[in-house]
Amino acid sequence: MKLTLVVNAIIKRSNKFLIIKRSKDSEIHPGKWTFPGGKVEEGETLLVALKREVAEETDLDIDNNMTYISDYIYNRKDGSETLGISFLVKSYNSNVKVGIGVMDFKWVSIEEAQKYDLAGDIEEEMLKAMALDLQ
Repeated sequence: MKLTLVVNAIIKRSNKFLIIKRSKDSEIHPGKWTFPGGKVEEGETLLVALKREVAEETDLDIDNNMTYISDYIYNRKDGSETLGISFLVKSYNSNVKVGIGVMDFKWVSIEEAQKYDLAGDIEEEMLKAMALDLQ
């Protein structure tokens, strides 16, 4: 069975996190709020994939430091499995532009995030990221 590898960027600025709303026709989590990220393409490192996905979805440029937050297994509709890895990263600015596969974005606190239809364990990942001192 093929395992798909995906990476997620947890971007925190001034105690707020960037969440994006996936398009309704998104393969994974359609219409839900999540972190920027996506599939690691063949030959890419995790960092290269993360930088590419963040740029495609938000037009943000992240630095080269990635702090591991968590990983998970997600079962796709076709029965295959996805291994997702989430990293806390720092962006050089906060000027988000909605990109590929994204309907909207918000900078939210952990409390504010609870008002959104979130995918997966985003709140837990925010709590883990908040415990770290990366601004």
